[in-house]
Amino acid sequence: MIEVLASLVILTIIFVSLSHFFFQASLFSVKVEDQLTSINIAEKVLHDVKTSTVKSTGKNVSIDGKQYKEINPTELNGKLYYPYVLVSPETPAILQLERVHVKIYAEKIEPGYEPVQISEIFGYNETGNSK
Repeated sequence: MIEVLASLVILTIIFVSLSHFFFQASLFSVKVEDQLTSINIAEKVLHDVKTSTVKSTGKNVSIDGKQYKEINPTELNGKLYYPYVLVSPETPAILQLERVHVKIYAEKIEPGYEPVQISEIFGYNETGNSK
């Protein structure tokens, strides 16, 4: 009887420690999926800016003291992702390039509240191709 009880205690300890590991792995997997999805959305928005097909809501939002265009949110995997774009001529004029900065958030930015940023990417656009 004591052997059975001891083996049950040992198995319970092993099971509890392994279940914690699998729970943490599951949380990590969800975060990585959100980051990967948001990077893919950011790359699509960057492409849309370069081809002048980006669909803006018409609103500007202040992020870090700069005015970003609010882009229509994208729904993937049952979640909404909110992209914001800043196009700025931060290169020498002779290069005829504009820097494009895309930030992706999991929630819409409201006045007085800035949610956590999921991802961001940078790219360059020829000056004659932007809007």
